[in-house]
Amino acid sequence: MPKLKIPRSYCTNFYSYLCGMNMPTVIATPFSARRIANLDDIKMALKEIYNKGVPFAHTSRPSLGTHPGMLDPIAERIHNYFVQKGNKKNNQSNFDKFHKELCDDFITIYNRNKAPADDDPADDDPTYGNAQKLINVAFKYLSCYSDYDTYADLFSYCHIPLDNNILCAINDVFVEHSIEEIFSSKIYISQGNPEHNARLVVGGNRICWSELNYDQYITLVSIYRLAMAGKIGDHCWLTVDFHYWSTGPSLIGGRFKYISSPLPATPPVTPISKFYM
Repeated sequence: MPKLKIPRSYCTNFYSYLCGMNMPTVIATPFSARRIANLDDIKMALKEIYNKGVPFAHTSRPSLGTHPGMLDPIAERIHNYFVQKGNKKNNQSNFDKFHKELCDDFITIYNRNKAPADDDPADDDPTYGNAQKLINVAFKYLSCYSDYDTYADLFSYCHIPLDNNILCAINDVFVEHSIEEIFSSKIYISQGNPEHNARLVVGGNRICWSELNYDQYITLVSIYRLAMAGKIGDHCWLTVDFHYWSTGPSLIGGRFKYISSPLPATPPVTPISKFYM
């Protein structure tokens, strides 16, 4: 079933945050002037996130200046997800499969266009952790576009973009559960620096979110879904993500707040019948 709508106040705060990051195209073309129905506006979001929102340490990182259409196939698939009649991705399982396809596509496209590798040991191939951040933040951008209401139900199953900030926040949820009971996968969060240095512990090894492979990522997603069950009502996961960002004492240097206050009331989403033919 479709989830509740994402509060528009969260999008206003998010846009202000992005403007503070000095992103020229975000400032020049605000979300209020963009539309999900416009393929070029989806392309714009992916380019902005790739250039500014998803850090890559790789020296072989493909430049969008050299490969301006590199992300277009991903933009087209996302656009089709929203505008194509008979969309069958109307439950969490089907969306999860679609999400994996998008992430795999990004990794393939990245590797096809990257510069020749050098001898830098840090110059690794892109990971699933990199890919999920790009794809998940892209849906977060689109949820703030002017025609969101038309497609609100199709955001019901989007994932939370995983990074250090969110790992710190959801760690507060995880500690309520028995590690032996729900972390039998041996994946859990270790707080190095109490604020922003959250690391995943996988098989005894500490790794960053950007080092996740698919199995580690989807296991972590399954864990936070289980841990949050019954805590978020009919809100979608992007609302949870926005809420963490909006309730923290500071976007930089502050511990993100666990959901101790109720999520804001929002109107129910009216399903778009043509998508469920």
